[in-house]
Amino acid sequence: MNTTQIDNTDKDQLQKYIVQMGIDVNDPIFNVYAQIGETQTLLQRLPKEISDIVGGWNEMVDQKLKFASHVALQEQETAIAKAAKDLIKSTKASMSVSFSLSNFKLAQVAGAIGIVLALGVGIGAFVFSLAHNNSQKASSLSKSDAQLLEWARSKEGKIARELYSKNSAIINGCAANSPKLKGICLIDINGFVTKESKK
Repeated sequence: MNTTQIDNTDKDQLQKYIVQMGIDVNDPIFNVYAQIGETQTLLQRLPKEISDIVGGWNEMVDQKLKFASHVALQEQETAIAKAAKDLIKSTKASMSVSFSLSNFKLAQVAGAIGIVLALGVGIGAFVFSLAHNNSQKASSLSKSDAQLLEWARSKEGKIARELYSKNSAIINGCAANSPKLKGICLIDINGFVTKESKK
């Protein structure tokens, strides 16, 4: 039976069971159980929808951080180019006054340009590493969470989830009556235990 939508054959089958069992559809307890079943179905779908939303958020944050670091690098390159151009213009202006440019002055100009370039590269690398670290922090899982997720995706994890889903009402009832039942509870494993898992 599809949990997202019940087709007409399933509805007819449910109506048949209700009539066979002599349940009054207007009985408040019956309506409460029906509502609990619908709520359980919605809650079973909720983790996947939340996971999809969080994945979208992570992707959006990564894109924004990459764009911000790219813009910051471009602005640094523009600022460096402008500073170098201004320095060259001021050097050309001083050259027109004095045609002889000594090696010492040339070393000063080269050193100033080198410092401006190194500063720009340092700031750009800092912004990039900051953006990169923030994007990694947003999407990393702890080791125990990663192991839990790996088990939940495994065959055993899927079987455990299906087994719990099928028997949740029984398990909750047993938990409520735990002292009376002395820790003994029977659940339905029909279809879960195969010949392979009995080995």
